[in-house]
Amino acid sequence: MWLKLRLYLIMAVMFAIVYGLVAFAMTYMGISGFFFYGVLASVMMFIQYMIGPKMVEWSMGVHYVS
Repeated sequence: MWLKLRLYLIMAVMFAIVYGLVAFAMTYMGISGFFFYGVLASVMMFIQYMIGPKMVEWSMGVHYVS
């Protein structure tokens, strides 16, 4: 149970760091608004959802057997 909790927490922290950096850069460039940040968060979560399993396979050296 604690491992899952730690994994969820670190994923949330990593998302917050990347989101904060992108939000800071966009605010600096003059792009802002509630809708923009909602779309940005959705796109980032979708990318993470799509590449997450492949990253685990690559980092753990998973080989599928038949």
